Amino acid sequence: MLISVIIPFYNAAATLPGCLAALAAMRYNDAEYILVDNDSTDDSVGIANRFIQANPALDARVVREERRGWQTARNRGAMEARGEWLAFTDADCIPDPDWLNDLAREMDKDATVGALAGQILPGKISNAVSKCLSMFTLPANPEEQIFRAFTLVSGGFPTANFAVRQMVFDQLGGFDETAEPAGDYDLCARIYAAGFAIKALTNARVKHQHRTKLKNFIEQARRFGETHAILLKRYKPGVCLIDMPFVGSVRLETSFCRVWLEFNQADKKLMGTIIAGLIWPPLFLLSLAYLTYLSLSIYRRGALIRIPVKIVEAPVLAGLLLLKSAAMTCGRLYGSLRYKVICI
Repeated sequence: MLISVIIPFYNAAATLPGCLAALAAMRYNDAEYILVDNDSTDDSVGIANRFIQANPALDARVVREERRGWQTARNRGAMEARGEWLAFTDADCIPDPDWLNDLAREMDKDATVGALAGQILPGKISNAVSKCLSMFTLPANPEEQIFRAFTLVSGGFPTANFAVRQMVFDQLGGFDETAEPAGDYDLCARIYAAGFAIKALTNARVKHQHRTKLKNFIEQARRFGETHAILLKRYKPGVCLIDMPFVGSVRLETSFCRVWLEFNQADKKLMGTIIAGLIWPPLFLLSLAYLTYLSLSIYRRGALIRIPVKIVEAPVLAGLLLLKSAAMTCGRLYGSLRYKVICI
């Protein structure tokens, strides 16, 4: 079965070589690789072309998409594809040599499955920013599972490791380019709406090279927050979703607004302790207690997911997690104003 692998890139000279080297090591033989240049200004195109010249046996080519946007670039790649399935990954990902073999084994098992979501694992950790992202971004699929609905908090998957039947992709009209930055989850929601399921896998692995710069870290979190507001606007009319500590998720139906309140984020928990201290100053000790708890929980989480955390690193990672949570809240607030929802 021919699988079309689509990899968009924009100014990816730092990460693209690792991704391309992984393609050369792929053990699946019936694949084409479509590398979509999204108007790069660095040497990314040169790196891609030199790789293709050095690997003439590989069915790979570079196409250009001048209109900026990841979903636009992915759609451009899909237009060039000849395969029955489209497999998406990114230039900052390193697929396992058996990535396509693992996907291919699932492709003909169930005709109701329109897409497959592979496992995304953290790549090389080079500083505190990339370690924080490795621990708290793109969580691994805990078990093999079939999803049949999008619920805001489940059923959505990133296209860093995602395969979809070309027939389904074409039927849906590809990625909705107006849905940035929520295009990945928007596609998942439309796959379900068309009557197809998505299967989450624990194999078909790629390693994701997380960001290392604080500025990019904050912007990514802000965009995640805005994504939540977009999805709330598009797919859950009449829903009121409240996620609270110790209580869990509470879902209510309302006819007059769309609401998503997430009180489990670290920034909101800290803000709660600060408000308590303003009411009665001795309660400021709760803020110190929460920061201590957060640091210790990060230390324990590192051991659980096999990402070593030194005890002196834990407070730094706690600060970054608070910053990430605050940036997501800012993105949600911005999205609430822009899309006329209540998403905090």
